[in-house]
Amino acid sequence: KYFRLSLPHALPSGDSVREGEWHALLAFDVKGHHAHTTHDTGSSYPQGQSSQKSARFSLNVHTWSNLNMSARLKQSHHGPGAKMTLTAELTEYGAPLFGSATVRAEMVRPDGIAKTVSLDEVGKGVFEAEMTATMSGVYSFRLVATGLTHREQDFTREQRLTGSFWIGGDKPFDPPKKDPVEKLLKCLCKQDWLSDELRKKLAKEGLDVGKFLDCFCGKKAKVPDLHLTAEIYKLLKDVALLSGIK
Repeated sequence: KYFRLSLPHALPSGDSVREGEWHALLAFDVKGHHAHTTHDTGSSYPQGQSSQKSARFSLNVHTWSNLNMSARLKQSHHGPGAKMTLTAELTEYGAPLFGSATVRAEMVRPDGIAKTVSLDEVGKGVFEAEMTATMSGVYSFRLVATGLTHREQDFTREQRLTGSFWIGGDKPFDPPKKDPVEKLLKCLCKQDWLSDELRKKLAKEGLDVGKFLDCFCGKKAKVPDLHLTAEIYKLLKDVALLSGIK
C-alpha cells in the first residue's frame, strides 16, 4: 500500500502537527493475514523463541524540507601548500536562515589524522573556514550544521566534501620534449656522417640506411610512422645520445 502525508497534518481532535519526531507504526491485518503471511517450520530458533506467523514488510520514508544546507570546497590550486576554503550556506524557505546555527567540519587528513574545525559565520546563514593542505593526498570533510529554525525547532544537516592534492598539481602540463631519434634522423637528412661500421650494424639488424633515409627525408614522416622495431629504435636512440642529441 502507498501512503502520502502532507504537513501540517490535521488530527481528528482538530489540532495540526508538523515538526518533531515521527514514528511509523505498522499494524497487522488480522482479517486478511491468511493470504499475506508466511509460516516458518524450521527448528533452528534461538532459545526462548518459537516458530510463528509473520508478515513481510518494507518501509521507505522520503522527506523534503524547506531548510537546506549547501556546502562547497574551494582550492587555490591542487599542489601541497594550497589554501582550502570551506563554505556552508543555510537557507530556510529559500532565504538566509533566520534562526541560530553552528557549523563544524570533521576533517580527516591524508595521513588519517582527524581534526574538527569550526566555521565562522561571515554573513546571515553563511559560514566559512580556511586551512592549508600541508601534504599530498585526499582531505575528506563531514560538515555538520545544528541549530534552530525560525519556529524554534531543532535541526541537523550534513554534507560531505573532498579535496585532492598532488605534487606538481599547481604546474601546467609540461609537454614531452622532441624525440632524440627524430632529431637524429633529421640531422642525417642534411649530411651523411654515419660510419661504415654503424651502417653494417644497422644492416645486421635489418635496416637499409640508404632506403630508410630516402623514405624518411622524402615524405617528411614522423618516427611513429616508421614502425621501427624496439631493437632498432633503441640503437638509434643510443647513437643520438652519444652524439649529444637530446
